[in-house]
Amino acid sequence: MINIGFYISNRNTDNVDCSDIFSGNPGIGGSEYNNILLAGSLESHYKDLNLTVYTDVKSPFPPNLTVKQVNRGGGFNTKNKGR
Repeated sequence: MINIGFYISNRNTDNVDCSDIFSGNPGIGGSEYNNILLAGSLESHYKDLNLTVYTDVKSPFPPNLTVKQVNRGGGFNTKNKGR
């Protein structure tokens, strides 16, 4: 089993329905669209992958994807110690 994670920044497009991403770009940026399309394609074609999509906010994604909401600033200490 191979673990793969994608981070999709969707803070500004959380009201866009991406559940039918294979029909075309629903009105989000090209990079975001391609990352969701790639994740959905990989999940559909390779059953030996453990694929998770991490997003800023909950919004509709393809039903075959495991999507988890994350807080980008909360999990990491970005301050430089000793300076």
